[in-house]
Amino acid sequence: MDSFRLCKLLERGKTPAPAKGGEVAPQDIVVPKGDTGFPPGPMIGELQKVGIPAQVEKGKIHVKKDTVVAKKEDAISKDLASVLTKLGIQPMEVGLNLIATYEDDKVFLADVLKVDDEQIKNSVIQSYNEAVNLALYAGITNKETIGIFIGKAHREAVSLALELNLVNKETVRIILSKAYKDALTISSKIK
Repeated sequence: MDSFRLCKLLERGKTPAPAKGGEVAPQDIVVPKGDTGFPPGPMIGELQKVGIPAQVEKGKIHVKKDTVVAKKEDAISKDLASVLTKLGIQPMEVGLNLIATYEDDKVFLADVLKVDDEQIKNSVIQSYNEAVNLALYAGITNKETIGIFIGKAHREAVSLALELNLVNKETVRIILSKAYKDALTISSKIK
């Protein structure tokens, strides 16, 4: 298995886990605004103790606003870990962390192997479009540009034929349609 596939496999194998206290937050931890599902009682004090604004509404404890309770790389206290677990928030990840791989006499660090497939796909599409546009601008004919050049030449030929009032299978419908519209306009002004 190549290093990139191994890295993806290990990343997909990670699962969310509750904080226990003493860990470092892997990212900002946000407690969302809304109903906690808890009845009024000691839970409101626990929420407020860790900096979560809470109040009782309709017989349930509600968090007043989205609250960042720990920033990335902050230590998570035992009290905060307990509250997060009660709220069903699992900020930690459990799984194997890849540090490096060895392949074909080369060492690859994990940060090199963690690639965003969607970003790469979009980058390739953008590069392709830019290359086609450059080839069109430079007048380079190839299998990607020939259809565009032929389409452009066709449109220009039809436009020129219309300008010169030349009737052929490409222009006859357009000329008749324009004549019909002109006739309707004249007819409406005569009445």
